[in-house]
Amino acid sequence: MAFQFDIQDHQEECVKSIIDTLETYPSDNSLRLKADCTIVGRFRRAAENRLDVLMETGTGKTYAYIKTIFEIHKRFHKTKFVIIVPRTSIRHGVMQGIRQMDNHFFSRYKKRLRCVNYPDDGLNGVSNNFINTNDLAVLLITNSAFNSRDNRINRHTETLYGCATVWERITGLSPVVIMDEPHLLVGRQTGTYLKDLRSKSLVIRFGATYPESEKDGISNVVYALDSISAFKQKLVKRISVSVVSSHAEESNVRVTCTQGRKKFSIQYTVNGQSRNADARLGDDLGAVTGLDV
Repeated sequence: MAFQFDIQDHQEECVKSIIDTLETYPSDNSLRLKADCTIVGRFRRAAENRLDVLMETGTGKTYAYIKTIFEIHKRFHKTKFVIIVPRTSIRHGVMQGIRQMDNHFFSRYKKRLRCVNYPDDGLNGVSNNFINTNDLAVLLITNSAFNSRDNRINRHTETLYGCATVWERITGLSPVVIMDEPHLLVGRQTGTYLKDLRSKSLVIRFGATYPESEKDGISNVVYALDSISAFKQKLVKRISVSVVSSHAEESNVRVTCTQGRKKFSIQYTVNGQSRNADARLGDDLGAVTGLDV
């Protein structure tokens, strides 16, 4: 079945913004951020060799980062890319998207993207179709497939690469790394196994939500399409906001502040008087406030 893809201005703008910030570093031919590259004003500039793209869900992130792969290959001749996603369901969705986009991108670049879907394609697939090929290739993988020393990809197998693991061979290639949904790609173990990739590779993160920590928080933003911008451009049908309210307007309950991950303060009205209370995740708000609704 042939799929038709309309070229969207915001996706073209996103990819152009990424490409315009990059240059090849002469000493090792690695891909780096230009020293004078433009960062979206309201976001901080960080020293990491990393770009962040803020794109609302439903605006075509997958298309944008697949097109980015083809453009980086065209402009800088890079052939090795790794796409990291947080869930198997997302991995299957991205794989399906790559297959559907195959003819579309071939018509534009006269190249096909060889995609290794791990672990479905196994370690032999990684070896033959990613590590040991000169073709334009991408490894599609979840963080749970490499973030433990017990994973097959981290086991030392003499018959493959001497003392090196398959993951070590992958990181040694210094692939361009694309991270989808970065707020879900956190944790000590994931960070440990991403450390070598981050030190050797350009990392491009695509997401509507980012981690809140200083180290992994959003920075070096080269393109921003948040929910309000997406709505104004009619790229999404609506913006959803969760509100706890009653039939009586004066009894509305609202969160005033959060305290850690599980505790928060609320404000509500009883008989025209404003009241405050603390609650935790799982609490019955009716019991906490005394409101019938």
